[in-house]
Amino acid sequence: MKRTLSITLILILIFSGIGYAQNNDNGENTITATIQSSLLGDYETGDIIFEKNADAKLEVASITKLMTYLVAMDEISKGNKSLKDEVTISKRAASLKGSSFKLKEGEKIKVSTLLESIMIVSANDSCIAIAEYISGSEEKFLKLMNDKAEELGLKKTHFVTVNGYPREDKAENTMSPRDIFKLSRHILKKYPQIIDITSKDKLVIPEREFEHINTNPLMGVVSGVDGLKTGYTDRAGLCLVSTLEVKKDKKNPYRLIGITMGSKTEEERKIRGTKLLNEGIKNYSKKQILNKNTFIKKVNIPNSRDEVNELYPKENVYGLVGNHDTVKKEVIINEGLEAPIKKGDIIGKAILRYGNVKKEIPLTVNEDVKKTNILSRFFTSVKNFISL
Repeated sequence: MKRTLSITLILILIFSGIGYAQNNDNGENTITATIQSSLLGDYETGDIIFEKNADAKLEVASITKLMTYLVAMDEISKGNKSLKDEVTISKRAASLKGSSFKLKEGEKIKVSTLLESIMIVSANDSCIAIAEYISGSEEKFLKLMNDKAEELGLKKTHFVTVNGYPREDKAENTMSPRDIFKLSRHILKKYPQIIDITSKDKLVIPEREFEHINTNPLMGVVSGVDGLKTGYTDRAGLCLVSTLEVKKDKKNPYRLIGITMGSKTEEERKIRGTKLLNEGIKNYSKKQILNKNTFIKKVNIPNSRDEVNELYPKENVYGLVGNHDTVKKEVIINEGLEAPIKKGDIIGKAILRYGNVKKEIPLTVNEDVKKTNILSRFFTSVKNFISL
């Protein structure tokens, strides 16, 4: 009986660990395999309006290729390489498994075409070709990817391959949904031309007799979807980063970025991705919350020559606000503040809260606040006495 109980306990301990693997590279974070997580946010403001397990460290499969694209474009933008260059395909690149551009050893393909194949058909072989072209080897390109992740502050990100295909030892690339959101925003801002690629229904290269539909399951399903990347491995599940521009208010359009990780079937990925984007389309709108030319509050600044001083936001502030949400504002003035103060000096902050969003906006004055003198203080005192 005791032996049976012991065996049972051992089995429980073993199987309760399935779905979790230690990150052998730094040992700091537990990787959570095939967990379902989601995030929905606004590209321009960075507002995150929905999140579930957004900080979980997950295998990301071919979502990796967003970073592959970014690193390649960075080197090209520096003038080190060119989109018009032709890459001679190596034996290594031509031998890659998984989704591919069906590259053949020795053939020459333009860099621009390789990048299209990476983003549209998720070509693993094209990633190797790009890595070898940019850096001379996968290892050196991989270092650029990890260096870029650190530069962007992607805290849960680590790459072990340049394309997201698992290594022979089963190690996979990891990111959190929040990291993916940050990376996607950065790419869309720095290289908006990526949408010209990811919005194509299919990749057709007649001279190679190649034709393949876009891997994005929401293309043609959710109106306006024009990107961004899919991914799949057994451990990562079916992943999707989708984006579209919402134009229901022509004055304040906004671009949504939706992320769903760990779907179990193609249909589930499509349903989850659709529901997520529809939430942002139907129940939110872009609003101007603060205008830098409109004061937010009047205060009395000690030793000011003026009785009342107006506080202004340092910048215009927009937000993706829910249809039933109200924006709450709290103003906090720096301790020990007193005149004189120069125009543009930061003298406090406004804390904005709406939905799941919290923002801190610096406050300033739009003109010099001069220090009062003895005569001014006298007349102010007399005026205050008379008004009693």
